[in-house]
Amino acid sequence: MNIYIPFTYRVTSKTTGQHYYGVRFGKEAHPDTLWTTYFTSSEPVKELIEKHGKDDFVVEVRKTFKTRKEAQDWEMRVLQRLNVIHRDDWLNIHIMGHWVHTEETIRKISESHKGRKKTPEHIARQAASLRGKKRTAETRRKMSLSHTGLKHSEETKAKQRAAGLKRVFTPEQIAILKANGRLKPSDATRQKMRASSRKRWDKWRATK
Repeated sequence: MNIYIPFTYRVTSKTTGQHYYGVRFGKEAHPDTLWTTYFTSSEPVKELIEKHGKDDFVVEVRKTFKTRKEAQDWEMRVLQRLNVIHRDDWLNIHIMGHWVHTEETIRKISESHKGRKKTPEHIARQAASLRGKKRTAETRRKMSLSHTGLKHSEETKAKQRAAGLKRVFTPEQIAILKANGRLKPSDATRQKMRASSRKRWDKWRATK
């Protein structure tokens, strides 16, 4: 099949009554592929197919187009008009690849991550992805609010102190910390500073 025809479609589960509205615009796009070789790109739809089978769905080709952009634009308008992201009777979880999380979705994602331990490789990838990124004032404000009232355990405090002792600041970072009044010497450093000052004072007095 060499004819290129982008199209939008809707599939509905007879068991759950839930709908999915989608678009196909790839090289092999053609209405005849729907539910013969193409069964949507939706994970929720694929899960329902595994549970209830392909015959559980009512399948409709809604509209055909001449170009990919026309198909994509039409799908976006339909999804926005139907407000599918915020409706339980629709299986769509994003619009044109852009995730739009509702409060319920955020809660479910949060619960799914509870108790999950990150591997060193995962932590390293996250650190690498954030390196060099500048946080906006709004992002910093939200981070500050999220830590308000948060109390660390003694174990966490000990780990933070140990990590701080190993940290080496660049001259530029030291200058910024000093300017912001955030670079405070430890008790041991203060003692050394006082001892050094006392030596200089004694040496000066000996010359008088």
